[in-house]
Amino acid sequence: MLELEELSEALKRAADEPQSFQGFLLVKQRTTRLTKRGDPFLQLTLVDAEAAVTSVVFSDHSAYEILRDPETGFIAVRGVLENIP
Repeated sequence: MLELEELSEALKRAADEPQSFQGFLLVKQRTTRLTKRGDPFLQLTLVDAEAAVTSVVFSDHSAYEILRDPETGFIAVRGVLENIP
């Protein structure tokens, strides 16, 4: 069974070491940018009720076109949170 958690709790744990996360988040902001080679990618701000995180999705990822659509709101997320200074 899928175990969902709050983003804020996962971020607290990720302060010390990378942490797995899965949950539903809202795409609050999306910006299309270019890599040094000129390939597009998305920089996303994902939020829940208490926290926000920035994520990057490259154009070769299967979810790129869906996430690029401004109508896309809540998404299921599974990944690793890392505190990158």
